[in-house]
Amino acid sequence: MSQVSSPEIEAHTLGLILDDPTIVEEIDHHFVPELFTGNRYLIATGIISLIQASQLPDIASVSQWMRENHADRFEDMGGTEY
Repeated sequence: MSQVSSPEIEAHTLGLILDDPTIVEEIDHHFVPELFTGNRYLIATGIISLIQASQLPDIASVSQWMRENHADRFEDMGGTEY
């Protein structure tokens, strides 16, 4: 099965999760960071890390995770505004 990567689709998917983190419960078996590219890969990794730590992956917690684990990249990509 080939993967179709689209920055817009990736961003939209992450936006949906950050807007309503409970949606992850419905897609968690299909949500893997490897389906995302660039900075979106880091955000997806943060979401998965938070889920594994039994934390809700909302915008605040993912932003905090990014600051703690990838501060240089987080600021370069525009921080929370991204």
